[in-house]
Amino acid sequence: MKKTAVMNASIGFFIWLIFLFSVTLNLIEQLLLFAIFVTVPLTLYMSETVKRSGIYFKSYSAAFTLQLPMAVLAGLSFITPPGWIAGFLSIGWFVFSVVVFLYGFARFSARGTRPLEELSIDIGLMYFLLGGVWFVIGRFGMDVMHFSKTIIQLTAIHFHFSAFVLPIFNGLLGRFLLDQTDRLSKTYRLATFGILAGPILIAIGITYSRIFEFVSVGIFVTALLLYCIEMFTYVLLKISWLPRVFLFLSTSALIVTLALSFLYGFSRALNVPIISIPNMVLFHGVANALLVVFFGIAGWLIIHPKADYSHYGIPASKIFSRFYTGSDFFDRSNLVDQDLHDDSLIVNMEAYDREDFHSCNLHPEIVSFYENTLNYELDSHTQWQPGFVFFSKLYKSISKRIGQINLPLNGMDHIQMTSKIIPLISEKDGRPDVRAWIRRTADGESIFAAAYSSHQYKGERYMNIALPLFFGNMTGILKMDHMEEDESGLRLSSFTKRSNGDEGIYYHTKWFAIKLPIDEHFSVWFDEKANLLKASHHMSLFTKSFLKIDYEISSTLK
Repeated sequence: MKKTAVMNASIGFFIWLIFLFSVTLNLIEQLLLFAIFVTVPLTLYMSETVKRSGIYFKSYSAAFTLQLPMAVLAGLSFITPPGWIAGFLSIGWFVFSVVVFLYGFARFSARGTRPLEELSIDIGLMYFLLGGVWFVIGRFGMDVMHFSKTIIQLTAIHFHFSAFVLPIFNGLLGRFLLDQTDRLSKTYRLATFGILAGPILIAIGITYSRIFEFVSVGIFVTALLLYCIEMFTYVLLKISWLPRVFLFLSTSALIVTLALSFLYGFSRALNVPIISIPNMVLFHGVANALLVVFFGIAGWLIIHPKADYSHYGIPASKIFSRFYTGSDFFDRSNLVDQDLHDDSLIVNMEAYDREDFHSCNLHPEIVSFYENTLNYELDSHTQWQPGFVFFSKLYKSISKRIGQINLPLNGMDHIQMTSKIIPLISEKDGRPDVRAWIRRTADGESIFAAAYSSHQYKGERYMNIALPLFFGNMTGILKMDHMEEDESGLRLSSFTKRSNGDEGIYYHTKWFAIKLPIDEHFSVWFDEKANLLKASHHMSLFTKSFLKIDYEISSTLK
């Protein structure tokens, strides 16, 4: 999209000049239109995200399709005074801001809160929606909480410049730091939290309390000063002369505008006129738009650090259920490959070997269980954790009806399961070598119906398990490791401490993917005393443990 972004910004600049000399605009309106026509498309391009398949997010492509025509409509809204005509002309820009928000949310939902530098970019994109909202409010001439026209315009411009652009700059800084030092410093982390929280805290302060506003401005200013320190320390000394000039001017101007912001916030807190709004617009506004943002965009576009890991486009099953799944779902849906026969979840455990994981070190019974699954039977004992026991009863009433992830009630002892593994038609699923593992209770009640596959990325193979559920599927991407306390034991986990990895629990539909705040891990080991294979399954919600299932796995061949 680079050519499109540059073309839109170039055309937009000439259109901005036309409006500048043909329409009566105050300085705030001139700067706002400069953002709409010039800096917004360039900033949007800096967030460009390409999936592993080589395609863009649909919302990203749609945003570039809409940007220039919606910008023209936004410009035309200034031909008439605020009111119904100006308001209707501004709606297109609001629609564009919604699309940008959806792009940021799509990035965030597909990946979750980590890594931090990508979250910073997400939040900047999502903040832009508030810019569109306040722009429309201003053009309709609405009376919102008795804010003056100037305050409404300043709020709109804040979410077109600082709140939109600076989090994205900060995300690019994080990418650069990771490329240079392979880690994010504590200074950067503190800066990020302040930069992400600052704009919304300031907005709350402006609305309700000048003291709260002043404190929020202090947090935001401090965070941006930390950003400047990181820029001077790690970036400016390591890049070529042209981006160094641009980013030096941008960062230096940012320090000056931060001083003005703090002074203005201090004057409002004390209700003492130290610096007026017109002077803030003249000095802070112009410096922020032309020096901080425009020069910053020029510098970062030349460097344009890329994410070192693509979190988007993880292979997912195309098999979706409706309300009811049930143990016969794959047969009902004509997904069974009648020409094949499978009795294992994994053909060869060695396929998961990597530098720090060797299947040959696992206990032979563990390898045998995954490679000859139907030769084993499972007994389970379920424990819902304190605080979730009542929820388990409600959950049970639902899961029994939908016939999927039908977990037993708390304390149910030794539920004996029957298992069936059937090969699926991989072309219909979209993943390779797919087989379904169907588990029922001894009396035939459906417990679990999942389509098992695997995928490999950056030298690591993951288990890729799709459970058809509610017009989509819930997919567990599990990473294999040795148990810390026993190398012969296996740990399968959807959560690790690292920021980059495919592991996680996702909900997929035809239209979107969401990384869920659910984590699970399995520990599988051979109990020498009991001469039995055992497993423990832990699940947590927002890091709070809510379920534990213990399994005894015995061979039917003994």
